Amino acid sequence: MNKTILITGSNGMLGTTFRQHQLLEDRWYKVIYTNRNMLDITNLSECHSFFASNHIHTIINCAAYTNVEKAEDEEKIPNYQVNTLWSTNLALCAAQHNIRLIHISTDYVFDGSRIDGNNENDTCWPLNHYGLAKWLGEENILRICGNHGTIVRTSWLYGGWKEFKNFVNTMLLLWQTKPELRVIDDQRWAPTYTGDLVHAITELIQRNTFDQPTYHFCNHTPEWGITWYDFAQQIFLLTQNSIPVHPIPSSDYPTKAIRPRHSHLINNSNIILPDRKNGLQTYLTSLQVIT
Repeated sequence: MNKTILITGSNGMLGTTFRQHQLLEDRWYKVIYTNRNMLDITNLSECHSFFASNHIHTIINCAAYTNVEKAEDEEKIPNYQVNTLWSTNLALCAAQHNIRLIHISTDYVFDGSRIDGNNENDTCWPLNHYGLAKWLGEENILRICGNHGTIVRTSWLYGGWKEFKNFVNTMLLLWQTKPELRVIDDQRWAPTYTGDLVHAITELIQRNTFDQPTYHFCNHTPEWGITWYDFAQQIFLLTQNSIPVHPIPSSDYPTKAIRPRHSHLINNSNIILPDRKNGLQTYLTSLQVIT
């Protein structure tokens, strides 16, 4: 009998990419895609009943609250509900039913003080409520699930359709509506194409070794990561869109949430994602922006 994989948050950017690529299905897995209307993760009894009747082998938790700014005040409660409470409920169900839980997390669990980036086992120190909620979710999953809990951290995802809110789509929209752009040039990170992340997670499941509790999966970048400004320049170079782009310090663009200055994730596993340029080119091609 084919093993069954549950993907939560299937309407989001990463969940949509799993559905687009069908990589798990191509490898003879049965995949169940759910959203909050199909499976109420806040209801533990409903979750237990669902897992008992569907014989789930692995959960990939793509469900997440991602509005970093609103998580600081007006939507602080939804942030913790989704990123901490829901993840903890999934962990309780996974532990009881002996299910592998793969939880998608973020570079924002770190404070950005390490210029050379963070390893998987570095101490977490979130700077904002979004990062704190995600870190608490991580901790609860590893504590409850033990060896059956796996954290996959990634950073600055882009992918899915044109309608999804991500940096690449935003740049393409602003190119059509603005005469020039001012982009932050003092925060370094690793942009990641969701298609490449789906490939990495699929390979992780197929290998079935899970030799470390936490993985850092991002598109390969220079040693210290790249800035928003660098990435914007690369987008417009590939699309051959001519627009003046000016580098600015983050102090010129004040935000409620404090963001890490250096959030490059170091991947010490042997599952390596493609170079960031390849990821970007693949995504732009899928949007039919380039050929």
